[in-house]
Amino acid sequence: MPASEVAPQTALLLPPGVIERPSPLDPVILRDEFYSLTHKHGRVALHAALDCPTAFINRLAPGLTPNHLTSAAFLDIETTGLSGGEHAFAFLVGIGTFDNLAFRVRQYFLAQPFNEPAMLAAVATTLERCNHVVTFNGTSFDLPRLSARFALASLPNPLTELRHIDLLVPARRLYTHTLDSRRLTQIESRLMKLDRRADIDGSQSEARYAAYLQRRNLSGLPPLFEHNSFDVRFLPAFLGYLGRQWNRDAFDSAQLVALGRWAEEAGDPTQAISDYRQAIAIGHAGNGEAPARLTRLLEKQARWQECIPIWQVETHCPDLSCRVHALSQLARLHERHMRPPAEALTLALEARDLILQSTQQRRFVRTLPALEKRIARLQTKVLRPRSDASGSHSL
Repeated sequence: MPASEVAPQTALLLPPGVIERPSPLDPVILRDEFYSLTHKHGRVALHAALDCPTAFINRLAPGLTPNHLTSAAFLDIETTGLSGGEHAFAFLVGIGTFDNLAFRVRQYFLAQPFNEPAMLAAVATTLERCNHVVTFNGTSFDLPRLSARFALASLPNPLTELRHIDLLVPARRLYTHTLDSRRLTQIESRLMKLDRRADIDGSQSEARYAAYLQRRNLSGLPPLFEHNSFDVRFLPAFLGYLGRQWNRDAFDSAQLVALGRWAEEAGDPTQAISDYRQAIAIGHAGNGEAPARLTRLLEKQARWQECIPIWQVETHCPDLSCRVHALSQLARLHERHMRPPAEALTLALEARDLILQSTQQRRFVRTLPALEKRIARLQTKVLRPRSDASGSHSL
């Protein structure tokens, strides 16, 4: 063939359900599917995300309401590399949106790397219609990877205009003590009762894509699209699961403490106090975190009187460290805010006796010296009035 002649371009081989659409740049390859709002991902219907209570949604992102979720993008991507870089393509971008009476999943596929600008432009068009983006580990993975591709293609990045909700955050906060890991598949199987045994492992995605690029092997693509679609549908389902737990007051004490910490970090001490009180009311985990955090917040608000009954209850805790800490805190509060010092001294002595009479003194290598110091100071305060009185009688 003469060099001036160009071989005709053969039609792309695409798996069933994947179509080619014209665009101003190059053709865009995508799969576009609709799921009923009653479609269940595990035991959770997709519409459950729209039924989340406002208080919970606001905890995820201050100012957010359930209505905002109707125009949110639920995003998951598959890439050719985990470490990033110029050749780490986002070759499959799944975007789920609530579309009237359905949940729509668009999957943009990079059938040929040189078509990346056209694919990214189509992705941007979809994202520009949304006001929030919801991911799972998107803070560390999806958003940086996709943003890098927009930058390399010299295209405006629509993600900079969207508020982000990363569902890995509540997963880590609420389920660290109950799940072996906070991986997406672990959450699905343990919490949402979804069996993904027929699904491919995410680590296979890059190899299947490479087989398609190099040999136009179509057999690996349908499971790849389905894997990505599963991940996209997981997002509204898990959001709905969390909202349902909130509605049912189904969080245990450790989760309520986690919610309290979350509220503190968000600058909402009132909500944090409520969370810690609820954790204590249902029986906290016994490590003393809930009463410690609660009383610290109360003292910051000059509400130290409310701390006394909290620590008095803790003196009956079955854990020795918990009882010693409660008595020590009561001694501190009495010394600082109440007179005379005799009651504070009695409490400090009781805490010290618990340590000395136990076989676990090594656990209190820091607590015991602090108690001894407080006891010595209180004994001085107790004896001082007597010394003053005896001095006045001798005059």
